[in-house]
Amino acid sequence: LPHPHTALPLLETYRLLSGGLIAGLRRLGLEARLAPGQKAHRGPSGADCFAAAAQCDLVVGGEKICGSAQLRRQGVVLQHGALPLSLPVTASYWREVGPPARATDLSRALGRRPSRDEVTDALAAGFAEALGARLVPGELTDEERALAAELRRERYANDAWNLRR
Repeated sequence: LPHPHTALPLLETYRLLSGGLIAGLRRLGLEARLAPGQKAHRGPSGADCFAAAAQCDLVVGGEKICGSAQLRRQGVVLQHGALPLSLPVTASYWREVGPPARATDLSRALGRRPSRDEVTDALAAGFAEALGARLVPGELTDEERALAAELRRERYANDAWNLRR
């Protein structure tokens, strides 16, 4: 985020960035809003951020569709989150992490599976609108691509790593 935004209080920064997500989801045809505030907490195993909607998560029709977390260090804001195209529906998954609170995904909320490009374009336009900025496309370096592949393999695509968190 540009410097003026990094000085905002935590909840205001969440609201600003959530505004980009809300505007992007609106472009896809969804009316999202911030969840009524409860402090964030994890499900029974601690593994599933979709076990409950927390303050600053997004809901569509009362169901959680997007969760995020924020880290601030030395004037830098990093916000990451999950806006799933589809949630796991297998009983064994939910036995492991606990039942979801009212949660949905993009495919269910839209009644169709959107393409990656459609979602990317809508979210980029939403963030540009909310931040009053012009976004410029870029490319990852070879080093960034290698690191992303390693993280995907060793962590994010690894059930053992995800379920112990």
